[in-house]
Amino acid sequence: MGKKANEKRKALFAQLEKPTKKRTAMKAWNSHEPLVVRVQELQAILRPIIEEIDAYRNENVTDTIGGITYIAGEVGIESVRVRKFMGRTDGYVGLAMVDRWLTALGLVHEVQNLQFVPNPKWTQERWQRWAEKNGHC
Repeated sequence: MGKKANEKRKALFAQLEKPTKKRTAMKAWNSHEPLVVRVQELQAILRPIIEEIDAYRNENVTDTIGGITYIAGEVGIESVRVRKFMGRTDGYVGLAMVDRWLTALGLVHEVQNLQFVPNPKWTQERWQRWAEKNGHC
């Protein structure tokens, strides 16, 4: 590898390591939502879809997309975001994300199988104010 190529590579990695507003915002993506779902519950709905599409892809010689790419395309996000989400082992998903993903996949009926809980990032006082304001007390 030439000196210029090596310098470009280092500059690229330096850019990737810098925190950006987008990355910071993604870490706290559900902090504004009062109701959240455990990550594993949404993964349990998505995993069979991914596995079914991947099994079909493995059985057929034709070049078809995989399950993660299919979900990403339907939801309108990058495949890497779906892959990272499916790799998570803990955490919570905000109501807006659950709605967006299930609606895009035509699985709105699955919402009834999810257990929404108060956002653990919220203080008790904040949750109570929200619940009183929205008639949940």
